[in-house]
Amino acid sequence: MSRQRGFSLIEVLLAMGILVVGMTGILALFNTALQLQRRAAERVDASLHIPTVLSAVEADLAARLADTRNNRGSLDGAVFDVPGDARWRYRVHTTPIPRDPIGRGLLCRIELLPVRGDDERSFDLGYLPVIPRADNDALMRAGGR
Repeated sequence: MSRQRGFSLIEVLLAMGILVVGMTGILALFNTALQLQRRAAERVDASLHIPTVLSAVEADLAARLADTRNNRGSLDGAVFDVPGDARWRYRVHTTPIPRDPIGRGLLCRIELLPVRGDDERSFDLGYLPVIPRADNDALMRAGGR
C-alpha cells in the first residue's frame, strides 16, 4: 500500500501567511530606508550651500553697514535665494555680538529652506558669527566729511 506524501492545504496556507507577514515587514523597511536616504541627500545638498550663503550674508551685511545714507532695510526675517541654485532659499535673523569691541560683529541665525510648494522644512544652521569686512574707501570718505 503506497501512501502519498505532500503538504496539506492548511500547511500551504500557513506557510504563505508567514511569507506575507515577512515580506510586508521587508517592504516597510525599504520604504523607511528610501525616506532616510532622501533626507540624507537633502542634508548633504544643504551643507554644500553653507559657504555660499555665509559669503552672501557677509557681503549683504557689509553693503548695509557701508551704505549709511540709504537704508536698505532690515535683513531680519527676510528670505533670499541662494546664489547659483534656485532650489534653495535662506532666511537670516541677526543679533549683535555681545561685548564686541569694534561693534561690527553679528550673530546670524541662518535657515536653509528647500523650495517646495507644500513643504515647510528648514535646516537651521544655528547662530554663526559674521563680521563683515569693512570697505576702507567708504569709511575714509565718511570720516572725511
